[in-house]
Amino acid sequence: MTRRTLLRLALATAVLAVPTGCSGAATESAPPAQTTAAPSTASPASPSAAPRKADDERLAAKALVTAKDLGKPWIKPKSVNSTGSKGELCPGKPNVDGHLKPLAGSRAGLVQGKQTGANIGVFTIRTYPEPPASTFGKAWERATAACTKYQDAAKLYVVTTSEGPTSVSGADETFARVERIYYDADHKLLAYARQILAARQGRVVSEVEYAFLTTKADPKGKDFTTTEKLLSTQLAKTSSVFGQ
Repeated sequence: MTRRTLLRLALATAVLAVPTGCSGAATESAPPAQTTAAPSTASPASPSAAPRKADDERLAAKALVTAKDLGKPWIKPKSVNSTGSKGELCPGKPNVDGHLKPLAGSRAGLVQGKQTGANIGVFTIRTYPEPPASTFGKAWERATAACTKYQDAAKLYVVTTSEGPTSVSGADETFARVERIYYDADHKLLAYARQILAARQGRVVSEVEYAFLTTKADPKGKDFTTTEKLLSTQLAKTSSVFGQ
């Protein structure tokens, strides 16, 4: 079995999943949370109306990009498993939601083709009662700083660094990091890389996680070109749905 085959199997077994991280987020198959409160006559996007969780859950699910939005070869897998523990970025440490609880959220996982070890994109939408100017960034930094090196559920070794674009078109704030996943504790044999890119538009944060096998042209997974394009597509849809 060639090394390339081993890398693809590692990506398929260790990454083909939607990490459990967005607390309060609607699942892919579950309907938006229901409420017994009387329907509001105000639009969720109206600046004079306080956003409601049920409205935001519905809008977040609607705003998520689909395989059709991305085009071929992107597909939605028949089943999506979970990795890690809910609400954790790494074992025993909370993700960004543990530092700043969202009002509502939704996420979905897509794969870039049908082949074993295909690249994976996980898309997340989070909403907040008010624009989390500066507070989301602080939560992101705290979560990232607590998970710079660890061993994941698949017994692979993860090294996280804060790097990537500092701004993207149409966003008020942008946040980025790279997770490099190794077979060995000495971090010499890279299995794959995962780029995480998030952007805030008003009170809504869109996030893309892109996991992929690295290439000779980009052996350390530093090139964010594909991840930026995925986020750009997500931001456009988020803006259209939420009116940001």
